[in-house]
Amino acid sequence: MNREYNGVLPSPPDERDWHIDRCMDMPVGSFSFPKTIKVSWLPDYKDQGQVNSCTAFALALIFECIYKRLYGDVTGFSTGYLYGNRMESEYKDEGEIMRDAIKGACIHGDVKACLWDNNYEVPKAIEAFEAAYPKLKEYAHKLVRGYVRIRGEDEARAHLMKYDIPLFACAKMKKIHPLSKSDGYHAIAVTGWIKTGEFECRNSWGKYDCPDPELYFDEFAEVWGVIPMTKETFKDVKTDEWGSEAIYEAVDDGILQGMGDGIFSPDTPLTRRQISLVWQRMKRYMDERYEKNL
Repeated sequence: MNREYNGVLPSPPDERDWHIDRCMDMPVGSFSFPKTIKVSWLPDYKDQGQVNSCTAFALALIFECIYKRLYGDVTGFSTGYLYGNRMESEYKDEGEIMRDAIKGACIHGDVKACLWDNNYEVPKAIEAFEAAYPKLKEYAHKLVRGYVRIRGEDEARAHLMKYDIPLFACAKMKKIHPLSKSDGYHAIAVTGWIKTGEFECRNSWGKYDCPDPELYFDEFAEVWGVIPMTKETFKDVKTDEWGSEAIYEAVDDGILQGMGDGIFSPDTPLTRRQISLVWQRMKRYMDERYEKNL
């Protein structure tokens, strides 16, 4: 592990970042929080070794948690696929921007580690991804529907409660390992909140060499919440009827939502206000996936 590397880069401000209220059924201020919150299932530890791929290791852990929730199966996901899915022209020695890492996971998804993986450093990791992508893309699991910027402790707790998957965060390396001499940042997965007010984290620097940290929210440099895909089904949308595939695709992409209680109401007209909201979501979707120089 290379703790003297500058590590991941915090994301610059972007007004397009979604607020957590976009994915909550009620305002965060209405939540009643328990004394502790813990993600109900977590995979085994992984160690990134000497490769500076902390973003990929944190995101692979999140993918594994989502997959377990959706399908009930335990499977590993490729860190090499997540680490290499960026343009080589944008590679900089100081590391990857947090937002770019989660955006790449949203657009390209990830493949199972048993199908394809590596532990290369960039630029070799990017070259390997670009060579394999044409054949691998049809096997990629698109498990991330979107992502929101988490800006406070209550927002972090609310996301953990609703989705039961880890948060994607970064902190100063010295906060994670006091002996680090670097002023850079390290990406980690936030897996719970304990009654002391600290957040439990998973760290890819090795379970025994560097125990998982417990950090207060203001010790994070940046926190993101993943909006996972769902296996939502509707009582009034039969899978073999006209338009059903389009309906479920629009729901999975976050463009449309059900009415609650397993109802979609496919024949209900939209109001002008609802059309405006759909248009806003479509612009967001296009920005995330088809932005220039991604």
